[in-house]
Amino acid sequence: MTVTPFIEINSKHNYFADGDNKWSSIIPSEETIKTMQELGMFSKPNEKGIVLAHNESSMDLLGSRETEVILTFRLNSKDDLFYNRTDLSYFDNSKSILEFDNLDKEPSDNGIILLHEAEYVNKEDLQSCDTNPIFLEQNTIGIISIKLDAESARKNIGFEFKTYEIRFNRRKVFWRYYIMPSDQTGTPEFEILSIGKEHAFDKSTLVTLENGTQAIEICSIDPIDLEEHYDFSLSLRDQNASGFKINLPFPNLRGLKLGEDHQFYANSYMYV
Repeated sequence: MTVTPFIEINSKHNYFADGDNKWSSIIPSEETIKTMQELGMFSKPNEKGIVLAHNESSMDLLGSRETEVILTFRLNSKDDLFYNRTDLSYFDNSKSILEFDNLDKEPSDNGIILLHEAEYVNKEDLQSCDTNPIFLEQNTIGIISIKLDAESARKNIGFEFKTYEIRFNRRKVFWRYYIMPSDQTGTPEFEILSIGKEHAFDKSTLVTLENGTQAIEICSIDPIDLEEHYDFSLSLRDQNASGFKINLPFPNLRGLKLGEDHQFYANSYMYV
């Protein structure tokens, strides 16, 4: 039996250096597994998403179907910080879900077919979970529907290999550091230096945290792209102490907050 790939569905995320979305998996529904078995089709997950293949009899089996064939897949998240790192509005995961389909989607110049209208997934792709609540799992973030071309099968045209993609954009956030000096005899004049790719940080200000602790706040002037690997490093310097300089960690995204200005801030707290 000859097995021939004819569809691949890829999940991409530009947070990662290679562009592959390592936080997601694409899983066929139980009904889709049954339908594919009836059509002599197979699926295999890979590092990019999932690949579908057919055998010699699949075209005839598909062409004999009287009703349209739609294969459905769950796009599952494998990381609880997926939405923190992704340029999507926060939403109640129990009420909204991302939905994608290949209806009326045209290939781009490189032949890839996006399963959403905009360049990247956005809030327009969110739909109510009420559409198919039984199909969802706790970590499901999206549903993918692929309609097979039964008409071409009836005309014996054959399966045209197609590559579908879902593209997520990384989030841009303000990096904000709260520095708590162990020496309370004075107020250090801290500044943050960016080494390599330059990112500017504002002047330090003295603030009082929610727990009453005083801290020195320093925030990036502009939002910074979240990435898997950064081509710069940050260091903290005290302008009043010539020998004081320490490296700063990149932000912990569990501290991501939506500010009153509707901007996202990655808060980091440090004792020095």
